[in-house]
Amino acid sequence: MTYVQSTPIPEKAPLPDPAVSPFSTIERHNVVVKNRPLPRIKFESIPTDKRIYIIGGFSGLGEALVDTLASHDIQASHIRISGISDILNGSHDISNAAGLIILPDSHDGDDQAGDTTLKTAFQLARFFAPSLTRNTLAGFTLFATVTRLDGAFGFRDRALENPVSGGLAGLVKTAAIEWEGVVCKALDLDPGWMDVTEIAHNITAEILDTQAHDSVEVGLDGENRYTLELTPFPYDKDAMITLAFDPGDVVLVAGGARGVTAAAAIALAEHVPLSFVLLGRSPLPSPEPVWLDGLESEPEIKKAILANEFNNNGASPKDIEMSYRRYMANREVAATLQKLAATGSTVQYETADIRDTDIVTPLLQSVRKSLGPIRAIVHGAGVIADRLIQDKTLEQFNRVYETKVGGFRTLMDAASSDPLKYIVVFSSVAARFGNKGQVDYAMANEVLNKVCRREARQRKNCRVIAINWGPWDGGMVTPGLKREFQKNRIALIPMEAGTRCMLLEMSQTSTHPVEVVLGSSLPARVLTKPIKKDKQAPGRQDPSPPMSLTFKREIDTINHPILDAHRLDGKPVVPFALITEWFGHGALHGNPGLVLHGIDDMRILKGIKLEQQKKLIRLFAGKADRKGSLFEVGVELRDGVLEGK
Repeated sequence: MTYVQSTPIPEKAPLPDPAVSPFSTIERHNVVVKNRPLPRIKFESIPTDKRIYIIGGFSGLGEALVDTLASHDIQASHIRISGISDILNGSHDISNAAGLIILPDSHDGDDQAGDTTLKTAFQLARFFAPSLTRNTLAGFTLFATVTRLDGAFGFRDRALENPVSGGLAGLVKTAAIEWEGVVCKALDLDPGWMDVTEIAHNITAEILDTQAHDSVEVGLDGENRYTLELTPFPYDKDAMITLAFDPGDVVLVAGGARGVTAAAAIALAEHVPLSFVLLGRSPLPSPEPVWLDGLESEPEIKKAILANEFNNNGASPKDIEMSYRRYMANREVAATLQKLAATGSTVQYETADIRDTDIVTPLLQSVRKSLGPIRAIVHGAGVIADRLIQDKTLEQFNRVYETKVGGFRTLMDAASSDPLKYIVVFSSVAARFGNKGQVDYAMANEVLNKVCRREARQRKNCRVIAINWGPWDGGMVTPGLKREFQKNRIALIPMEAGTRCMLLEMSQTSTHPVEVVLGSSLPARVLTKPIKKDKQAPGRQDPSPPMSLTFKREIDTINHPILDAHRLDGKPVVPFALITEWFGHGALHGNPGLVLHGIDDMRILKGIKLEQQKKLIRLFAGKADRKGSLFEVGVELRDGVLEGK
């Protein structure tokens, strides 16, 4: 049995690499709305002992949906908003849940009310996750949310009354990735459509129609059915960077003086000298100790730390790593400030929590007095706390969500009277596609995407952009994540190429799309079609308890030369140490954000011997099962064929 910790060990983020690919390697896509009508031919059925739970609903929609589902012989229970706490505290037995549908309680409300709705939806999804995923073995299960943006998730370019609710789509898209076999749908209704009986019939048809699983996101307006598709939107080969800044204009950059946001600020400064106010969590840089002079490589720096800070004794690797990271952060912030100053720009760095209005508001008042009005905001701040939906705590969710959404709201409120020329928000492809382990990050960035649409309508003379970035070669992409991307053949955005793309986006007019998707490579389209369960053949035994395939791989002595050094009767064999390493990777593969704690109860039923030049193997892993402060994951390594065939 493999054990993984619930608290990850942070890794050092790399410094920006000056050797980068040209910006033409970046794929640029626009999201377009497609009218996709479907004939309603065949509906899914749900076992009679299972039930769909419906949460909320304006103007009797919840009750209408219960009645419509009943006409299809499907049992459903309607829970009003006031009854959600009873659900979450376990007062109701939801083990029979074959579906969860979260409806809008009303189509208005302020942004703070929207935050509460999203956090409640996350808690409901987390609570229902075990029942929904388990009940896929008995038949059809579903998870759906309903919003009322504009009938196409904001892409019809209409006024959005409650853009924050758009974050629900990020929840559903992530669930679609994490919850194997559960049909997940994010539905967006035209807010002018008020016939709840008609709406209930359309929702039922959409979630039950076997042909409707072509898209996670579907818009409905009573007459039309819309889906969203990515369309290539390449830059013109002769595209020029033309910025509307005047020298000395004040640019507020949230996200500190390190990583991606630092690279973005430097790219701006290289085109026009500006007055930068950088807000970050790192402290102001201080002079390095003399004993670090001339040291560049990680091993020699850590050796110096051990000798000078810990007198060569009593320091754990974690202590040394934390100290190393602190010095490297200090060095990176200092380097960024020097590079900005070298362009002729004015630089002011402030250590601040951008979520705190009491800090940000007086700070901007001081900036206006000394430097002038704010002309641009670049919001690149963000943190991650990767966990699967059912393992993520509300505290972790809040930290990720509030840094993105609460931080941006604080900045915009504090700069509400400033004549902004640019609002540039660093969103993420996690919002567009969902991402395993990042439900909070996906939801937060979807909120930013929709809020930026509202800002663009209200600020006609301001270029507002929400860039849904793919993974960068730097910033929050740690060396460990980078190896995972490489393993999955996902190219990273080079720093220089990415920042040039940002400048090109800023050079577009305000009539250009607010949301744009950029990446060196983009993930495959997520479909919601449930995976059909194969009927078990007589005499065949699947890995037990229920496990899923983590990877299958052909091994040979060419790609695994270590096998040459381990032979029995002249045949290469897989050493115990290598199997142990595979088990560790297998346990962590489906549990992002956890780290290996140890391996217990490891048994070899039959050694792996290469009778031929190559051998195919399969690694299976089970669900993470919490055991106190740890999670327990069952892992099995098997032949690459069933029944020896």
